[in-house]
Amino acid sequence: MQSNLPQNIRRRRYEMQLIKLSLLQVIFYVFFSTLGTYYLLYSVITNSSKKSSDQIAIDVFLNNIALLLIYTYSSLTFVLYTLASRTFRKEFLLTCSRMFKYLQNMFLID
Repeated sequence: MQSNLPQNIRRRRYEMQLIKLSLLQVIFYVFFSTLGTYYLLYSVITNSSKKSSDQIAIDVFLNNIALLLIYTYSSLTFVLYTLASRTFRKEFLLTCSRMFKYLQNMFLID
């Protein structure tokens, strides 16, 4: 029973990191996708009204901002994982190290 205690603690820490990552990812997704949802709702409501060229320019600008936020979320996931999870950082550094050694061996052999 004593030998399982450290393993249980490690497992619980790992699970807490996963829960924290999941919650952060949901919060960031909701934040970054909300504007796109609001803009889509706005465009459906105002679709039948006549718009001036200034209003069309503002609508296009808001659409581009909404798309930018959605794309930002996609790229921010890596940064979020890197900052929030010690396990992810260790695995990422290990993968980078393996890739570096592989590339180094590949170029030294050739």
